[in-house]
Amino acid sequence: KFFSGVYWIKAPENSGHFMVYDPRAGVHMSMPNRIDEKNLSSEYWREVHFEPKAGTCLMFPAWLWHEVKPNKSNNNRISVSFNFLQR
Repeated sequence: KFFSGVYWIKAPENSGHFMVYDPRAGVHMSMPNRIDEKNLSSEYWREVHFEPKAGTCLMFPAWLWHEVKPNKSNNNRISVSFNFLQR
């Protein structure tokens, strides 16, 4: 199995969320009506936002669509990204 990951060395507030997206074809075309977004069941999530924290390592399947939002803080964000193959 092929994995990707990121380790945050320094992650000030507002330094950009790490995001993963549902890779299924067509899933982004429609979304159920949201009356109370906080109680929306996870089976309807199309994306997950993760706020980086220094000292945290996040690993995920390499095929999972992902991105990092821009750093909007006045500080540097320092992270190390990596890929690895599990045999």
